[in-house]
Amino acid sequence: MARAQLAFRFTFLDVTDGQMDSDGARAGSLPPMRSATQEVLVQDVWAQRHLRTLRQGQHATVMGPTAPSRGSVGHPTLCNRPCIFIARQRHCQKGLACGSCHHKHNDPKLDKKQRHLMSTMPREELLGLLADLLRERAEQGGIRDVSFVVAVLSVQAGLLPGGLQTKSRKLHNLRQVLQRKNFSSILSMAADRCQGRSKAVMLQELRALQQNANP
Repeated sequence: MARAQLAFRFTFLDVTDGQMDSDGARAGSLPPMRSATQEVLVQDVWAQRHLRTLRQGQHATVMGPTAPSRGSVGHPTLCNRPCIFIARQRHCQKGLACGSCHHKHNDPKLDKKQRHLMSTMPREELLGLLADLLRERAEQGGIRDVSFVVAVLSVQAGLLPGGLQTKSRKLHNLRQVLQRKNFSSILSMAADRCQGRSKAVMLQELRALQQNANP
């Protein structure tokens, strides 16, 4: 018997046994294909990544036994923001179900001037800065498969017209603080400033990276 294969076809995933048969048979719960000759397509990076994940046998939820909470997976690079109850009371009633990180964090906080700068500087400049920081943090943390999310962010940033409008000293000071944040925090910050479906796509990619991370 030929080895089963996974194929991405027009937003559906087919399991094929060897070669596709002539009538393009699908699972009974899915609608039939409109044409028996339609080719199997993998048209974008997300489809390729999702297909590769399925082929590797990775599941939708992965949390090792050493992770103190669901939000701690991937610490210190890909974990969620720290749990306020752990920080204040050293105890969280949600335990393993908590979506925040239960490990100790030393993330820097933006001051009032830096927060004002981020809210008033051109959106393209900020997204370009965050894209650069994501590349750096991914390299430092050994995070793979980040080209898609960086590409989405770069598209959102667009082409900067004629040069930076924000003073270099202010950008330098802001960068000094932001580059000390982890990959997850920078990506979430960037996603909040994206438009359209890009925000949901970036957060979905972050969850995929977290699910594949070692706790």
